[in-house]
Amino acid sequence: MTKSEIQTSDEYSRVERIEPDRTAAEQISLQAYQAAYNEITGKTEEISRDYNIAYQLGMSDLEQLNIKVEQLCEQYNLIEANCNVTVFHQEDTKDRFSSFERFKLYNSSNPSPVESILIEYNLLISLPRTQKPQPYKIELRMASGIVVLQQVRERLPAGLLKIIGASSAKVTIEYVDYMLARNIMGAIDDWFKALNISISAKPIKLLRKYSESFPGISKYGLLIFMSYITYKMIGNYFPSDVFSPRILTEFLISAFLLLFFSYKVGAFLGGKLEKSLDATEELSYISLNRGDEKQINKIKANNRKSLIIAAIVFGFNFVVAISASLIANHLSK
Repeated sequence: MTKSEIQTSDEYSRVERIEPDRTAAEQISLQAYQAAYNEITGKTEEISRDYNIAYQLGMSDLEQLNIKVEQLCEQYNLIEANCNVTVFHQEDTKDRFSSFERFKLYNSSNPSPVESILIEYNLLISLPRTQKPQPYKIELRMASGIVVLQQVRERLPAGLLKIIGASSAKVTIEYVDYMLARNIMGAIDDWFKALNISISAKPIKLLRKYSESFPGISKYGLLIFMSYITYKMIGNYFPSDVFSPRILTEFLISAFLLLFFSYKVGAFLGGKLEKSLDATEELSYISLNRGDEKQINKIKANNRKSLIIAAIVFGFNFVVAISASLIANHLSK
């Protein structure tokens, strides 16, 4: 503590005033505060991040992730570390590995596709300005998009698939020191950015986004075209100087059947186009075994088939619209 002297005006006496010494307090770092809080309360903080990307993940990518985490730990005084990997399969089975080295021996001939992977790192790190090692936990959950989507299609109506959104991966870090946790999250984020991403053609993504409106556009569009043609045919059926009840009856029945048929055909074609576009899937997957390879090939074949059907239906709608327009122009001459 420091002392300063104050001289009063009436007594000319010397009075000592004690001022706080701020130097020591200012030297206490945020790192030490966080360590003290953890030591007193025993609690850790948590940060998390969701990823909604159509990644294509293989064993080599997971090995790169493990290398990144190991390289990051080399920058600090790592006291202890362990890694647990759990692989969940489509048929409600799972394989658990007590280390990443054991995980690399995973049975690649397994016929059951991988649904998701959970990787957990438990680290005990001693930072420079702390007296006690601190625990850190890294948890990565990654789902295989094509397998999860297949299960959702089996359990939910098709219309709900566009409403429900789910992240493809989630990273959670329990930490004591915030800056260290941010460095870990940054390294994992860089790893995600380096993954192969499935990129769908922009026209396909746009059409799939608005596919639910295609039945209405198709049936009412075709109905409007046919109504216009029917209107143009009135002059041919009913000349200005001739009127026949029989011809009127035939015309009304024919017009009704034509409009009804065009409405139904338009609804059918629009619904077919919607289903074909909705059946296409982005190739987001985890490929670790034989079952994954078969599932990926199956989805690729289904995507090709759906796109061919969508192209045929779209082309037929286009031909019908052009034909109706030509017929209307011919009748108006």
